Amino acid sequence: AARAWHAEQAVNLSPRYAVQILERLFNHVFPLIGPMPLRSISAQHILAVIRRIEDRGTHEMAHRVRLHISDIFVWAIACGLCGQDPASVIRKALKPTDPQLRPALIKIAKAREVLTRTEGMESASWSPLLASRLLALTAARPGVIRLAEKPEFEQLDSDKPIWRIPAAKMKLTRRRKRDAAWEFIIPLSHQAAAVVKTAMALSPSSSPLFPGAYGWRKPINPNMLSSLYRLAGL
Repeated sequence: AARAWHAEQAVNLSPRYAVQILERLFNHVFPLIGPMPLRSISAQHILAVIRRIEDRGTHEMAHRVRLHISDIFVWAIACGLCGQDPASVIRKALKPTDPQLRPALIKIAKAREVLTRTEGMESASWSPLLASRLLALTAARPGVIRLAEKPEFEQLDSDKPIWRIPAAKMKLTRRRKRDAAWEFIIPLSHQAAAVVKTAMALSPSSSPLFPGAYGWRKPINPNMLSSLYRLAGL
């Protein structure tokens, strides 16, 4: 039942997220209740699954797995395979999640300090430094910044420069990623446009705006920006 539910859901999910869901089922659910007939699985059985996850201290994961199990049972009810969703009963029995505040710097002075500290490092190369500056000037997702390509930037010398991000690069369902209507356009400030033009002049590649140090045909490493901030003591 779980595999059939997942096969239907995966059509509209990104490949990465679809794999994550299946891994959660294999790691946490199948070992305990996978072989059991749907109608014989009780709320206590599912709570036992969830408690094992909570005992590891991963409360957020526990909530996600319970939701997956509940979705599977709702699908099974619709298919006539069982009559109730025991995972919905235990929802309020779960331990609360541990919300973690992200260390976002939302004050101008602090944000400037990040740029000052990173751009003052003699060991840092131009590619991650310019990527960091474009990140600060656009608030785009770091993954989108890293994968930025030269043809995505338009009208850089005009009064209305833009960055046209293809839908395939956005955090969307698989169906929407294939639909050009879901592309995302970021109006660029003149300062952001200047960063892009500088990167274009420095990059020997025809595509990646921020090429890696050891292969200019590929973008910078996924962890490059995080490493830059850590090296700066942030």
